Amino acid sequence: RTRSGLGRKRASCTSAGSPAAFCGCVIDELQANVSYDRFVEIDQELAENPDDIPTELTDAAAACQ
Repeated sequence: RTRSGLGRKRASCTSAGSPAAFCGCVIDELQANVSYDRFVEIDQELAENPDDIPTELTDAAAACQ
């Protein structure tokens, strides 16, 4: 399987004002530490409630600070 949503996530991350390097780092962290199925779940969770950030995403962001 491919993570076709990653390109869209990178674009939405940078359009939200985050630096491209940070967005790329977060995506790299997710690819390294999150299964494809969980990535899809995270995507769905964020679509349903953008204010409830999954732990995997906050962990990836913290690793990229």
